[in-house]
Amino acid sequence: MRKNKILITFLFFTTFLCSAQKESTSKKKVLGLRVGVGLLSVNDSFNYNLNMSIEKGKSYFAIGPVFGEPIETDYNSHNDISDKELWLNGISFVYQRNPNPKGKRFDFYFQYTFGYFYNSDKGKFWYYPPIYGSINQKFNNYDFQKSIFASTIGYGFKCKIFQNLYLFQDFGMGAGYTSLTINYDDTKSDINRKYFDPTIGLNLGLEYKFDKKIRK
Repeated sequence: MRKNKILITFLFFTTFLCSAQKESTSKKKVLGLRVGVGLLSVNDSFNYNLNMSIEKGKSYFAIGPVFGEPIETDYNSHNDISDKELWLNGISFVYQRNPNPKGKRFDFYFQYTFGYFYNSDKGKFWYYPPIYGSINQKFNNYDFQKSIFASTIGYGFKCKIFQNLYLFQDFGMGAGYTSLTINYDDTKSDINRKYFDPTIGLNLGLEYKFDKKIRK
């Protein structure tokens, strides 16, 4: 599964760099590398992003993998043995539109973000059998898959710290779609849920712009 995620990420990078849109106001493209930490309300933990970016004129694109704690099942009794290590959780895409001329120190932008998060795992969950007076827990094996699609639209700014290094911060609101499937070994109470939720996103990070510009 992790090999498939790495392959998907590589293909996204390749497609992104080969098919970035053209902007008529400028013939120069500037590449960058950004790292950041984000919070998304449909995901219960911090997300750590590593993005390649390309900027041309007033348009800006970034894409890359998202790392974080494994996505949980929505049921506390199912998460008692979940790993808490950081691993590849998904992929994110960012589009920014800079409406104003570039400033010497600060730039403001409108932003659209899309994120895809996925996890699959096996484990055990505990429950109390429906027997009067029973205080002993029992365990049952489960196998789950969970996917989250999230989109936000918002506003942000970037601040030039050094010649090519920028601090950025942005905030957005949107919607998330979750698909959750849990299959059990010895029960017929499998879970299959699909639902929408409002979502809020907040990101903070650093970006390095490479000196060399790509000409048309």
